[in-house]
Amino acid sequence: MIREIWSCGQSGVAQGALEAAHHCGIRTNGWMAEGFMTETGPSPELAKRFGLKELTRAGELRPLRSNVKDADSTLWIAAPPRIATDPAYWAARKAVATYGHPFLIIPPKLAEEDAAGLIVQWAVRWDVTRLHVAGPRASLWAGAEERAKLIIMSALHAMGTCHPKKLAVVG
Repeated sequence: MIREIWSCGQSGVAQGALEAAHHCGIRTNGWMAEGFMTETGPSPELAKRFGLKELTRAGELRPLRSNVKDADSTLWIAAPPRIATDPAYWAARKAVATYGHPFLIIPPKLAEEDAAGLIVQWAVRWDVTRLHVAGPRASLWAGAEERAKLIIMSALHAMGTCHPKKLAVVG
């Protein structure tokens, strides 16, 4: 059962996964680039909100590799048609092979419900507890954050692990 969502906090898929986990009451964790840098600039407030740690002297792909290492599995939510040209994808594949962790790719045209079902089956098969979620950043795919959020929330709901936080009603 998924107990943690790991991410580098980059815009796009990574932030969508963190938002989904937060909504469902699932713990978040991960490594961010030095200065808590995202493609939109430094984001220490994002790190604080989601419990992400700064990786000093980190190049752009080092946080991704560290998240692959420290999580027990990696999920890549693919964008049409960029997967073959995305250096982060190839870095994730290499890191997964290095650490021997399970790796699942969600194809771009797979419906959210079908993607969630695939994730649930895969997570059960590999006994996933610390899921690293990665994929394209927002500048490479405008719908990345929303698609990731929907897929991860659907998967957590299907697993029975999504327990939205109760919000206080003011007034």
